[in-house]
Amino acid sequence: MKNLLSSNSISKQFLIPTLALSVVLFFGLGAFMAMKNNSMIHTMMDSRGESVSGFVSKVSADYFAIFDFNDYEKFVKALESDPEVKFAVFYNNKKEALTKADKVPKDLSSLMVYDKEIKDESGGTLGYIKIGYSNEHSNNSLSNNIMIITISMLVALTILGNAMILLVRRIITSKVQATVEMLKDIAQGDGDLTKRLPVHSNDEIGELAKWFNVFVEHIQEIVATVQVNAEKVSVASAQLLSTADHLRKGSNDQTLQTEQVASAMTQMSQSIIEVVQNASESTKASNDASNIASKGKEVVESTLRGMEKIAVTVRDTS
Repeated sequence: MKNLLSSNSISKQFLIPTLALSVVLFFGLGAFMAMKNNSMIHTMMDSRGESVSGFVSKVSADYFAIFDFNDYEKFVKALESDPEVKFAVFYNNKKEALTKADKVPKDLSSLMVYDKEIKDESGGTLGYIKIGYSNEHSNNSLSNNIMIITISMLVALTILGNAMILLVRRIITSKVQATVEMLKDIAQGDGDLTKRLPVHSNDEIGELAKWFNVFVEHIQEIVATVQVNAEKVSVASAQLLSTADHLRKGSNDQTLQTEQVASAMTQMSQSIIEVVQNASESTKASNDASNIASKGKEVVESTLRGMEKIAVTVRDTS
């Protein structure tokens, strides 16, 4: 019951307006019944007053005819023996009281007053009879009726409220709660996606259960697909890891070879530098030899010129 009438409950949102409308309808019906009953009581009282006053006016006409006014007091006592009759007064045709009129109140608004003419056989007016009935009986009846109607409405509202609570719990709340429990189970990570909500009706709740089952089925298919793909990815990851290990080993070998090539290149570079240095020295020596040869040539040429001069001199001397 506590969960059923919680602040966020669908049942409460449904029951409160429904019960409020039921209260309004019941009270409206009760007020109508009370007014109808009061009208019936007034009609009955009015019919009774009209009947009594009409009967008394007819009976008392004979006494007017023989001027026997003493028996009117007996009529008054007989009428006032009824607890609902507050007063009864006979008048002549001049509206003069023929019986005691001390019981007639000044304010007649709270009474039902019936004023009938007393006529002779020819239709002439002999006098009047005025009878006042109390409204206390009708008021008491109205109060009793209101109390009965109020109690009946409270009992009916209690029965209706309990019936609606049970009906809502059976038709709406229990089915929605089952859906909530399944969603909660799935959200907490331990959900069984093979479970399905039972579909027992073709109403909105049945539609909710049906499409919820379709939704869970699609999720189950997606999860199965993801699981298969995850296995494939796991296998591919293992293969990729193996390939990466081979690449790492190949890279290490290549690094070692590169270091060896670099060492060889360094040695080769040093050899080239030495060759260049040796070539430079050879070139220098060659240049020096060339210079010496040029100088030797000049010396030889100078010697030849001197010898020619000596030969000329000798010839001239001979």
